Amino acid sequence: MNTVLRKAFCLVLALCLLGALGASAEPPPHTHTYGAWIDDPAATCTAGGRQYQVCSVCNDIVYRDTTALGHSFGAWGPGIPAGCDTQGTTVRTCSRCGVTESKATEALGHNWGAGWQVTRAATCTEMGVRARTCGRCGITQTEAISASGHTFGPWTTTQPADCYSPAIESRTCAVCHITETRPSGNALGHSYGPVTVIAAATCDLPGTTQQTCTRCGHVITNVVAALLHKWGDWVQTLTPTCTTGGAQTSTCNRCGNTKTLALEPLGHKFGPYVVVTPATCTNAGLSERTCSRCGQKEGLALAQLPHQLGPWQLIKAATCTEQGLEARKCATCTHQENRALKALGHKSDEQWYTVRGATTSRKGLQATTCTVCGQNARTRNFAPRAFRYEIDGLAWGVPASMLSAAFATEPDRLIWLDLTTDASYTFPLVAEGSWLIGTAQVTVRAGSVAVSLRTASEPTVLTHRAWYLFPDAASAAPARFAGKSLPFDQPVLAQGDSCVLSIHLTTNYYQGNENQPFDERLLAPGGGSYVEMIDQMLQHMVDGKDTNG
Repeated sequence: MNTVLRKAFCLVLALCLLGALGASAEPPPHTHTYGAWIDDPAATCTAGGRQYQVCSVCNDIVYRDTTALGHSFGAWGPGIPAGCDTQGTTVRTCSRCGVTESKATEALGHNWGAGWQVTRAATCTEMGVRARTCGRCGITQTEAISASGHTFGPWTTTQPADCYSPAIESRTCAVCHITETRPSGNALGHSYGPVTVIAAATCDLPGTTQQTCTRCGHVITNVVAALLHKWGDWVQTLTPTCTTGGAQTSTCNRCGNTKTLALEPLGHKFGPYVVVTPATCTNAGLSERTCSRCGQKEGLALAQLPHQLGPWQLIKAATCTEQGLEARKCATCTHQENRALKALGHKSDEQWYTVRGATTSRKGLQATTCTVCGQNARTRNFAPRAFRYEIDGLAWGVPASMLSAAFATEPDRLIWLDLTTDASYTFPLVAEGSWLIGTAQVTVRAGSVAVSLRTASEPTVLTHRAWYLFPDAASAAPARFAGKSLPFDQPVLAQGDSCVLSIHLTTNYYQGNENQPFDERLLAPGGGSYVEMIDQMLQHMVDGKDTNG
């Protein structure tokens, strides 16, 4: 390889010198004359190489790639020796690069030599063992030998049969001399002699007999069924009547015992019913029948007859307001039936006149006149257009629905109070429909709260009023308002630094005069609008100032 490199180097140097000398002159046209191919580098067994040629006229160089040569292996030679159970290898070497390759050779297998040798002989009932040894690796292999089984002689009888057991036969093994037995045929069974009576059977009791086996002396006892009675004909000993039973007797022809059979009573033999007392409108009747055998009588009630009622007769005529009366009588007795006639009712002249004028305390009353009796025929309540009755109202405050979902459908309003400072407050009383009908005067003094209600118009009537006190807004709930009201116009002790109250009422009022439409933008007594007042109380409740400390 070093020689090749030196030659290549010298050739390149010579070409460089020639190029330098003739660089200023172009070679004349010619046909390249290349020399022999030169390896640079040479191909090996596993990798390709490259070759070049040089033109002897102009020094032009051409190249080409060469393919790998491939290994040049020699013959296969010995490698790792094979064993009895393990494979071996054979190896060969490349003469060019010295690389080696190997392949497996088959295991040799065991050399058992003389073959199987018995190490323990088999018997009639136990297996034996045989073994063999490999002459190459020395391993020993064993194998079981099946038991030979017994070699029995013929069966011979060793015990004859008797009443209970069959005969016994046996046979013996000629090799190990073991003996086995088996039953032969069936037991003979007993052979009993004649029957001997021990106790004779009677009508009521069974008898017994015995027999003895002539072979073994075994005795069996047999039970003879009772003979049962041989009854004669029935003889009547007591005659039955209509109401009492009789009796008849039978006698056994063998033992003289008797048995009695009860006879049912004959029952009455009644004739037809005969009327004794006829039925009327007022009383039931009676019929009887008589037994032809004993004279017993049996009664049968006859249903009371219906009344023979005549037509209805007017006793009292009906009026506008009172019922009338009709009656009818029975033609055969003094019975009488009555029935009421419906009151005729008033006949109105449809001319309404005022009986009572309307006030805020109660509605007015109008009536029409009956054309028959002159009394009031129809009545109706009336009220002037601006009068309102049984209207719900409350003291104006924070809508409870803004504080709790429990009030989502409720109109209730809550008023927040500071209990740490004595003061008086005025809150509007607003009826449903937004009418201002009065004020609620709330006084705080020494931790107590007093509530008084004032109407704006003297005719206004408060038919129901109630107020409730709570420690805070969270304690208020619609269900709490159904309870008993706290007293008005007198102090009620509260707890904590603040509280919440709610005032409810029902009113009759007139929409006009001192009663005015309510707008929460109106100026409140303490200054500012009612909207601002509500916002301030709501802020106190939201900030938690309405809770007890």
